[in-house]
Amino acid sequence: MCSLEEFIKKNRELMKYRPLYGKEYTTRLKVNNEQKREMLDDLSDGLGFVI
Repeated sequence: MCSLEEFIKKNRELMKYRPLYGKEYTTRLKVNNEQKREMLDDLSDGLGFVI
């Protein structure tokens, strides 16, 4: 457990070197199969963020 501030700080740091995706990578905007494969490859070793 950590404070909200610590959580935000930790994730902002992760965003410096983990994959980032735009809103087009969401189900709401109908992510396509090519994008899904890209994310599966990118995220095989950890997490990423939709910004």
